[in-house]
Amino acid sequence: MVFRSSQSRFLGECRALYQTSMRDYWQNVEKLSPHTISELLSRSMGLDTLDRGVSVVRDRYGDVLKLLMASVSLLVLIVCANVGGLLLARAAAREQEIAVRLAVGATRMRLVRQVLAESLLLAVPGAMGGFVIALAGMPAASRVLPPIRDVSTSLVALSLDANIN
Repeated sequence: MVFRSSQSRFLGECRALYQTSMRDYWQNVEKLSPHTISELLSRSMGLDTLDRGVSVVRDRYGDVLKLLMASVSLLVLIVCANVGGLLLARAAAREQEIAVRLAVGATRMRLVRQVLAESLLLAVPGAMGGFVIALAGMPAASRVLPPIRDVSTSLVALSLDANIN
């Protein structure tokens, strides 16, 4: 993985900060009495997974993003209902054609296949178009949004490691 200069500078600052804080921590631990140490060790500590841990983005924008997700879900539901209504209207307009096909001898299964094939001819290009718009929109949205420095959304993978120079 090739790090950009800002990322490597960020890692260097993290390393220096970690070394300083650990040095201060161990100097303070040596000064503690055995009673204080046993009291500290008796306390419990809860750990969360990274997806539920501390996140500046979730704390700041979590409620707004939930509202946005609910709004988009409602919009998708409305669009699906409209498309269903349009398909029903088209089927009702073709009632005479279907009656003629049944009179000529077409089976119901043949008619169902024809209607499904026509629906797929509408649905597949629509889904592909939506996928293309989403693929094009992701980089555009990331260019518009400001950079976020957060542990859970950082581009640099941070992990605990004993090898610190």
